[in-house]
Amino acid sequence: MPSLLAKLITYRSSQVEVVVETGLDVAAKAGFGLCRDYAQFIDVILGQQTLDGQKKSPNARWMEPGCEVRDGFAYGQVRYDFAQGKKVTEIIEKPYDVEEDDVAGVYTFKYKMLDPEPFPLRNHWCSWTMTREPGDTNRCRLKWVRHFDAPMILGIIPLGPMLHTKFLRSANTIIDQALRPWYRKNHPSGDRRLPLPTDKVLVVGAGPSGLHMSHLLKNRLGVKDITVVELTDRVGGKTVTIDDKENPGIVHELGTCYLHPAYFAVRKLVQELRDMSGDQDFGKEVAPEGYAIEGPGREPYSLPEWVTSKLQGQPKWSPWALSRLLIPKLDTAAEILTAKGRYNRLHQRYFGAYNYTMPPKLTPESLEAIDMSFGQFLESNRMSALLPILAYGQTCQGYGSIESTPAFWAMCWITPELLNGYFEVKPDYPKKAMFREGWRSIWDKMKEVNDLNIEMNTKVTSIVRKDDGKMEVTTSPTVTDNQKTRLTGGDSQTRDFDYLVVAAPMLDPLPRESGEEKLAFDDLTEEQANLLQSNRITNGHFRTVLFTPREPQPYLDTHLKIDADRVIGVEVGKGEVFASRDSYLALNPDLCKLEAHQDDPARGHKREQMAYQYVENGRETSEEELEAKFVAWADGEFGAKGFKIRDRRSWTYFQRFDRVGLEEAMPWKLLELQGRDRTLIVHASTFFESVLDIVNYNNMIVSGLGGELNRLGPPGDDYKPDYVQTQHWKIFYKWVLRVPLTLLSLVTFVIWTALYIVLRPILGVTLIRMQRKYLQTAFKTENPGPWWKFNMSHFLAVSPSVRCLIENEEDAVITKAKEELEDEYPEIPKVDWALRWNYRDYRTGVRLWQKLIEPTYFKALQSKDDPKAPSLHRVVNWFSTTFPVIYNYVFSWNAALMFNCLTGYGVRIEDERGGGCYVPRCHMLRVARKEYGEDAGNRMCTHVCKIFTEEYMATLGMPCVLEPDQEKGSCMIRGVPEATPAFSDHEVAWWLEPAQTK
Repeated sequence: MPSLLAKLITYRSSQVEVVVETGLDVAAKAGFGLCRDYAQFIDVILGQQTLDGQKKSPNARWMEPGCEVRDGFAYGQVRYDFAQGKKVTEIIEKPYDVEEDDVAGVYTFKYKMLDPEPFPLRNHWCSWTMTREPGDTNRCRLKWVRHFDAPMILGIIPLGPMLHTKFLRSANTIIDQALRPWYRKNHPSGDRRLPLPTDKVLVVGAGPSGLHMSHLLKNRLGVKDITVVELTDRVGGKTVTIDDKENPGIVHELGTCYLHPAYFAVRKLVQELRDMSGDQDFGKEVAPEGYAIEGPGREPYSLPEWVTSKLQGQPKWSPWALSRLLIPKLDTAAEILTAKGRYNRLHQRYFGAYNYTMPPKLTPESLEAIDMSFGQFLESNRMSALLPILAYGQTCQGYGSIESTPAFWAMCWITPELLNGYFEVKPDYPKKAMFREGWRSIWDKMKEVNDLNIEMNTKVTSIVRKDDGKMEVTTSPTVTDNQKTRLTGGDSQTRDFDYLVVAAPMLDPLPRESGEEKLAFDDLTEEQANLLQSNRITNGHFRTVLFTPREPQPYLDTHLKIDADRVIGVEVGKGEVFASRDSYLALNPDLCKLEAHQDDPARGHKREQMAYQYVENGRETSEEELEAKFVAWADGEFGAKGFKIRDRRSWTYFQRFDRVGLEEAMPWKLLELQGRDRTLIVHASTFFESVLDIVNYNNMIVSGLGGELNRLGPPGDDYKPDYVQTQHWKIFYKWVLRVPLTLLSLVTFVIWTALYIVLRPILGVTLIRMQRKYLQTAFKTENPGPWWKFNMSHFLAVSPSVRCLIENEEDAVITKAKEELEDEYPEIPKVDWALRWNYRDYRTGVRLWQKLIEPTYFKALQSKDDPKAPSLHRVVNWFSTTFPVIYNYVFSWNAALMFNCLTGYGVRIEDERGGGCYVPRCHMLRVARKEYGEDAGNRMCTHVCKIFTEEYMATLGMPCVLEPDQEKGSCMIRGVPEATPAFSDHEVAWWLEPAQTK
């Protein structure tokens, strides 16, 4: 009851002062511009607040009669909504003073809370000062000071320290989560940035990547002036949707066709377009049914029969051989699921867990381990059982044959999320899906809701970069005739743009004569040209033909026919027709049944059909040869000239870097160029061809360059399901294990807590100090000192990345890994203190450092060479991936014991995210903040504890993630992998000051 408590509160005449100081990568005067409109200031700093777990806008607005502007600064009263927990309070505040000193580079404004002052605050006012950093005009120091009367309970118990801590923590959260990203987007510094809201942007290419990036720039960055130029007479790139002439309402996909279960980002995009347009019927999906897998000399297989047809033979003594005789169906399922589990484990071993769909740069050891074709990788790891289903998911999409595609590229496409979705017991999405109105509808809706300015039949012929950063762009008109585009010779147009988005491949994706390889445009920087015009780029050739049989076809119970020998066999990738599709049946799957077929109103009508041809990367096959192969196939199917061709589409396809390009890290070098020279390069062949990867790549770049990846927790626009959304959690935890595990946790909690209370005082000065000494020794710390000195203060003082603060020397992590970092990761900033790195770069650096020093902690679990991994390592790794719910439970209690020497008391709790080890008050974080300050203490928590631990435990086959809540000082430790993005903006915390003494 606040009214009762208010009677117990008295106030001292002195005020509590809460001071938060940090550095910002923005010029002081430019940064101070945010403060000139206080309503905007509130919207920015409270833009990340949540109400009951959902983002809640503060909706700041000037009160009537409105704001008064004097000398460029707005005065008046602002009303806004402040969300806290499940409650919203409407607050009125007022800016009342401003001081600007351009000579000294110091800018200050003050504001105060008018009504209501949240109890127990009184006389609450703040000052916000930005000071130019000496020697660097693009940086400044922020000093945010909060003042309020010191409250006391009964005049005895001070509340000031509690409020001081609360405000200090919330201010740091606001700065990191709201303020830094806003300045990155609106006042970028350095040579790597996104377009500003006021920039004039040119997007080259109106394919999926260009349209989606235009959508992001407009809706997430507020860019208004966007011009999209398209070489041809249509949008969509390799998405080509054509209406059926014979059956109205049916569409044919000559390019992009299917969605698989892991198209989370695309489905989220579709929902966003629904919400923007108000059209909830938009983007409806249909799941095609019926597949016929054909081959010479046998009856067609169904898809399940084909999937099981290539199971590897078992020796007579194998337990699989006996089980195949006794329980053939169960045996088949067991072998496929075993192979799937092995594939997922290997995928995580070499690629790790990562956000979006592009993996972080692989280590040389991982690249060497998968330096083979995908077929060889499957064979050598006893996963041949997966060959048919992987060929169906890869080769049939035009992404290369199993036997010749490098394992790296196949594993980028065939992810654990895809396989898990395919084999789910209760799938959220079908194994294959199509948009009922075609992919064309997605891009048309995107054009509509964004009102995009698209100039068709326009080619960029010249780009001249000026000294002021602007680009003088010359465009010329083209004409498209019979799918071939050429310049018309008409008048060119020259315009200035502030920013360039290259969303077209360097090679025109159009039919062309052999050897005629035209660049999309020639004007590239030297770094861009070295990658985009490299001879390490290879591509295949994909061709689709839309045709109509001259006679109606008999009843079909399949929408798709696949020639097995041309998908897995000697004829794969030679340009033969490997599949044909009936779009009418694909979009009407219920008609793939005889009973429904009898009542089909279009029964007996002619139906247009599709045929697919693929030429493997590196092969050269002319259009004439491909046409002859199609005609030979069609003559065999329908009789000589028993068909009529309506349309053909032919593209360079699956453009990618070859194995040498991978060794030279070219995909990641290209990622490093994003945002430099006021240019984004986002065409489909930047990483991978699919729309899924295009959308994820664009999201990653915008979030990365916008500073949003320098936060704890997963990115907001990586829409892969959380651990608790997986079937393991939904079925085995939520339905089967949650109640017994909760009861077991309660019993264990009572026993563990009682033992902790009794034994902790004794163990705290004996065994726990020995554990801390052992940790430092295992990680090769020099001269750590005797074990009895190892209180938490001493443990931190001798730890890597902390010791240098006291001894004023280079960080041990950097000293050891310096040469390898310069060779393998030259893009990572060179610093003298590893805590200055952002999360992504520190993770890379500490992983390399741990590999070099070869720590001995849990040595029995270490695995330096995967094929020779210790038995215990293999067992733990198998357990953590096969039974993740049980593993998480066991790991949580193990963490309460194992991490006790660092975190203090922790206990397993069950929550809506699958439970974990909860540390209510982290001992290490508390001591680090007390001795090294708020900023440095927080970094010790995130870097030295969180990232350091996650990286090392992962090498032991024991994945874990630490989720610190720095406002509360608590942490949740879960036995699940920690995902990281491939992108890093290389932001450096330059403002952290090494302390000379403790």
